[in-house]
Amino acid sequence: MILDNINSYEYLVKENQGLVYHIVNRFHVSSFDRDDLIQAGMMGLLEAIKRYDINKDIAFSTYAVKYI
Repeated sequence: MILDNINSYEYLVKENQGLVYHIVNRFHVSSFDRDDLIQAGMMGLLEAIKRYDINKDIAFSTYAVKYI
């Protein structure tokens, strides 16, 4: 896990939730489906935060896209 501190975890989610919205907005779906996609994307973002290795030479946003 990238961080053990809950405040840092929440900070990463808040800082990167725009990435989830950006990816979801690429799809042309109804508002109900959009909400489901955002929820699934946020779950993917949480998983990316858990699995990200800070020692690798890759930006977090690049790493997170495949989980979102």
